[in-house]
Amino acid sequence: MIPGISVLLALIIISEIAADMNRWGSSKRFASWLGVCPGLEVSGGKIISGASRKVNTTASQAFHMAAMGVRRSDNAFGEFYRRMKFKGGPRKALTATVHKIARAVFAMLKYGAYYVMESAKEMAKRNRERKESWLSKEAAKLGKTLVSKAE
Repeated sequence: MIPGISVLLALIIISEIAADMNRWGSSKRFASWLGVCPGLEVSGGKIISGASRKVNTTASQAFHMAAMGVRRSDNAFGEFYRRMKFKGGPRKALTATVHKIARAVFAMLKYGAYYVMESAKEMAKRNRERKESWLSKEAAKLGKTLVSKAE
């Protein structure tokens, strides 16, 4: 079971979108249908807006409720929300979390994949390792070496 999606929310989502996910083709199209993808309005080469489009469907509302439920939880989605909130604020973090949950639901329904629950500590550790790797590559570009501080 995906964190944040209760039995009632799962029933609401399935009744709204049905179990056949072939009509969307990809998780990107599914997320776009839900209205959780960034929009891109360009006029004359200038970006006017990047806001998501407004969608008022029951499925979209159910996914938003699921994302609001994991904001303070101790799992990967909660850690993702908090990291995105630090970067762009609570509204953007909520939309990004809805997008992430929607992709997981799409994979479960289309491919029969299982959701492997990851704890917040595991995700934080993975992000720290990714950041350390990036920093060491950037230091190497400058001709420097990265030395870890003894704790």
